[in-house]
Amino acid sequence: MARLALLALILASCGSATPPPNILLILVDDLGVNDIGISNNNPMARTPNIDHFANEGVRFTRHYTDTVCSPSRAALLTGLFPARLGYRPLPRGISPDVVTMADALRERGYSTYHIGKWHLGDTQLAEARPNHQGFDRYFGFLSQWLLSGTKANGKLVPSPGTYFNPWLMSSENPEGQRYQGHLSDILVARTISTIEASKDKRPWFINYWTYLPHFPIEPAPRFAARRQDNPQGHYYAMTDHLDSNIGKVLNALEKSGQSENTIVVITSDNGGTNMQVDNNAPFVGRKMQYREGALRTPLMIRWPGTFPAGKEVDQVVSLMDIFPTLAAAVGAEVPAGIDGRDIRPAVYDQPLPEQPLYWGVASKGFHFFSVLSADGRWRLDQSAPAYEEPAKLYDLQAEPSGASNVFDRNPEVAATLNRDYWQWHRKVRRIETHYKIDQKGNAQLTGNNFLRSPGWQAFTFAIAVELEEQARSLQLPIADQSGLWQLTYHADTGFTAQIGQYQLNSGQAIDQGCHSVVVSGQFKTYRSAKAAGGKLRLYVNGVEVDSTPLTTPPELSNNLSVPTYLGYPPSAEKRFPGNLGRPVIVSVDINKDPAFDAKTLDQEVCSR
Repeated sequence: MARLALLALILASCGSATPPPNILLILVDDLGVNDIGISNNNPMARTPNIDHFANEGVRFTRHYTDTVCSPSRAALLTGLFPARLGYRPLPRGISPDVVTMADALRERGYSTYHIGKWHLGDTQLAEARPNHQGFDRYFGFLSQWLLSGTKANGKLVPSPGTYFNPWLMSSENPEGQRYQGHLSDILVARTISTIEASKDKRPWFINYWTYLPHFPIEPAPRFAARRQDNPQGHYYAMTDHLDSNIGKVLNALEKSGQSENTIVVITSDNGGTNMQVDNNAPFVGRKMQYREGALRTPLMIRWPGTFPAGKEVDQVVSLMDIFPTLAAAVGAEVPAGIDGRDIRPAVYDQPLPEQPLYWGVASKGFHFFSVLSADGRWRLDQSAPAYEEPAKLYDLQAEPSGASNVFDRNPEVAATLNRDYWQWHRKVRRIETHYKIDQKGNAQLTGNNFLRSPGWQAFTFAIAVELEEQARSLQLPIADQSGLWQLTYHADTGFTAQIGQYQLNSGQAIDQGCHSVVVSGQFKTYRSAKAAGGKLRLYVNGVEVDSTPLTTPPELSNNLSVPTYLGYPPSAEKRFPGNLGRPVIVSVDINKDPAFDAKTLDQEVCSR
């Protein structure tokens, strides 16, 4: 029977005269599994609307996310590991040439709306906003750090978030304005009005991303009055508000006659903080850790007439799977090569292909990571600098909560997962670009603009340079991305790298043969401007020849789409007197990353 149901589902998604269903995707912020009643029968978690919804659809009990907001949101929208997009975890954003869920659904004929929190990129970069990521319209806030509307010299500046009288932006008003009231009421009202206004029109996709119950703990007074006046009570007032809002949205679907033709997804971007209550029981861990409590969150999908009601699925799934699942369900094109899977077969008790899951972040020169084995049994967790604390291993088959470290009894398992992680890391941190070379030896790189361009977090560019004898006394362009950076060669100064206000020089001319040139650093962003900085370094033939402290964010153009020219630009109509290899670009600072170093890159680009 399950196989017949699955076959019918696949055939239905392949083509039908019936309009595809609407999609309502509700992403909750920092909600743990113990925050909703149905997960744990927690008497303090009063979530009747969410519980009722779960009983009307399918609940996935082994659903994994990332450990903080931005990488999870990137994984959800793209179906990719966030590391492929440069998340470490703070992002510049998703490059516009990356296909998002909204892009695919809009191509399928959907109207697309984003409402609520974004937190997916540089708030000062227009291309990182929702309307450049496949959404026709958006309303909400690009980052919680802008909610207060604090300004300096006429511009918004980061400051602590707030729920009261927030500063919100939209596709119609990108500069934003202040709205009166509680943020959560404003966002749910906009979601409901969008649902009502979309009836009898094109199929729609509404991406409703709440801020509840994320810090700061500022419950609306009417909900605070229902709970005790203490930190625990204030937190549960926030989840009460969340549940009420979800009930309102689901009721709007019902009243407008759209409920039966709408797929609704409810999930959370990561586990709770455990600051006011134990958000994630029975799982150990909290947000910003690589433990089950941080990475395992609720996921519920209701698709009336197609998915069975009251179903529980205990196979391993992740946020990356939601995009390909929804796209396949409505007949939209699923991009080739994404990491997520269509998980609809699991609803009908069919096994999904096994897939390991990886997490990684670089912070202050340290590298933290975790691996979940393909069979879902083992978790390797390196959440502290390796020289301070060894990795931990958890057997989730024997102890699903992930409480006990069994590393000492299973060192070979840990060694295998550690090896697998670093192989994966070396692969996903390489930046794919479009490379085109002309008959005169000049070339250009395009695509993956946000990662191909320096100036935001980690960046490394490596290229092989071989010059003809007469050219070694000339001044030559090696790489140039107008308004952003350039790499040149001159006999007197050698190689010079200029990125904004920062300049590096190798100091000497080169002789015959292949020479590797590597530029690498970890840049500050406007958010990290007060943090201790790293250095920008220049390497030639695997040896560091110059460096400079990165004390402030570089002063660069926001036009990241300009090509990176290698050698002369087409307008010069000149032959490059030598050979330039295809560059290697990686989203790491090689001085701080165990998987990459200047010697290895030298050997790679010069084929030594």
